Amino acid sequence: MEKYDKILSKYIGRTNYAMCKASELSKIIINKCIDRGLSINAPKLQKLLVLMQGECLVKYEKELFKEEIVAWSCGVAIKEVNTEFKHYNPDVDGKQQAYLILLDYEEDIIDDILDRFGNYDAITISSDPRLHKLVDMFFEKDKSNIIPKNIIKDVFTDDIY
Repeated sequence: MEKYDKILSKYIGRTNYAMCKASELSKIIINKCIDRGLSINAPKLQKLLVLMQGECLVKYEKELFKEEIVAWSCGVAIKEVNTEFKHYNPDVDGKQQAYLILLDYEEDIIDDILDRFGNYDAITISSDPRLHKLVDMFFEKDKSNIIPKNIIKDVFTDDIY
């Protein structure tokens, strides 16, 4: 199997390491933002992903990604996305190579959120009442502040747009 991993890595630049779906979705979102002429950075990306996760949980009763969402003093975040994209600059780094094919409902959720929130910056998106409520409920200094997915679904169910 190791032999095939090396061949695969040579051709597509990947290994058999576990893929972080939120990071792969981030690459797709970045590319869509570039195509649409929208600004994008790590804080905005994380807020958009949480909105997408919440709406996916409500509309389709499925997670868009498995990674945990946390409440930080600056709002909702996804650690893996923050780590991978905190230094991302669209003017320098440009489009990203994603190794993920979206299902139709995933594409719909991403496009819908970008249509509704793509023109806003991270601070404005953070003021969305649902995101604000999650941070109010779960942020506590010096704690892990993981937001359970069932709570995300409940918050989005109560106030879906």
